[in-house]
Amino acid sequence: MADFFNTTTTDSKIKTIIPTQQFGFSDELEVSGRKGRFNFSVPPKFDQGIGGGKSPMFKFMTDEGEVFFHRLESDKQGSRWEDGKDAMMEFQQMQQNPQLVQQFWGNSPIGRFLEFAIQQDLSFDKVKPLLKNFNTHRQISGD
Repeated sequence: MADFFNTTTTDSKIKTIIPTQQFGFSDELEVSGRKGRFNFSVPPKFDQGIGGGKSPMFKFMTDEGEVFFHRLESDKQGSRWEDGKDAMMEFQQMQQNPQLVQQFWGNSPIGRFLEFAIQQDLSFDKVKPLLKNFNTHRQISGD
């Protein structure tokens, strides 16, 4: 998998937020608003969910003990969901089809909040500032 990224040269190779390793833990860094370390001893996953993706996702363990699988490419790091160009449209889609909340957020505190906001018929303009209380960082998943 290290060959997929090969961050040792600057010619047309994929740029990553941290060099890959054959095994072990990375140095601590912040990814999607959380501090933690990548565990390269765990085989990477390939996302088959919404947006899909061809690049590997590596196990990331936060300092608080949460576990996520994240991409390493610099151009896939994204930002806060509610600040993204498609957030209002995605929220409106969730309002029309509330089951989409589970697909986007699962049974997370953000998902439960969005379900509540939809039940209360809140607009995106009312919901957006309230989301600042949550970590809504998302990576870019499409290849």
